[in-house]
Amino acid sequence: MKIMPPPASARFLFILVPLFLLPVCVADAQGPMPLAAQAANYGQPPSVPAAHGQEPSPTPTNAGRGIVYVVDGSGRLRLMANDLATTVREAGLPLEVQEFNWSYGTYRWVSDLRSRSNHNAKGEELAGMILAHRTSQPNARVIVITHSAGAAVAIAAAEHLPDGAIDHIIMLAPAVSPSADVQACVRASRKGVDVFYSPTDLISRGLAITGTADGRNVFSAGANGFSDAEDGLRQHGYSREMGRCGHHGGHYGWTRIGFCRDYLCPMLAEGN
Repeated sequence: MKIMPPPASARFLFILVPLFLLPVCVADAQGPMPLAAQAANYGQPPSVPAAHGQEPSPTPTNAGRGIVYVVDGSGRLRLMANDLATTVREAGLPLEVQEFNWSYGTYRWVSDLRSRSNHNAKGEELAGMILAHRTSQPNARVIVITHSAGAAVAIAAAEHLPDGAIDHIIMLAPAVSPSADVQACVRASRKGVDVFYSPTDLISRGLAITGTADGRNVFSAGANGFSDAEDGLRQHGYSREMGRCGHHGGHYGWTRIGFCRDYLCPMLAEGN
């Protein structure tokens, strides 16, 4: 059977259709806006497309619900997001609590603790989420709470953020060295950084043997706080009064629902 060539009109469509699709493919290949560009555009409200012949108008600002990113410690050994969310609901705070999972997996605490490349990669990911939330809801609060090695991820995230991108950072038993540089966190947080530590935290003291998340064989800041006493960095040592909420000075006492209710929620309520 003889195969007839397509008519001239069909051949014309074969050429014309790809030309129409090419701009769409190029735009799709560009992917999302790079993090550096998001940071550069921080504080610039997105605009609403205008009708033909009209000037674009700014997007109406809406306070919306704030968000609390919970960055747990290595190995996912004690997750606090659910307990914190419970106390936030009890207090009637307009905040959404969201776990930021940066771990290699449950019980893989050694890999999580020592992988500084993962701290940096996940920190950059967290920074992107924070900037995206700020862009979509410019007036909504953004709070970051870390426990143990999660502090290393928050420090890495802050290095990618512009000044004041976060409303408040709270670090519980940070598993980084007392000499770790937290200036980026202080700069990125409008209300500064609150650090909670306990000299009786045996895990924080034991990091002198295993090494801290930033690779130092010393008692971590979770045992004695940070050595830097710059403005915007507030440090709170464990007190016996905290025993009333079920926290007895150990590494995971900071994550108990009683501590969330009696100490963290009042801090989160400030500014509402």
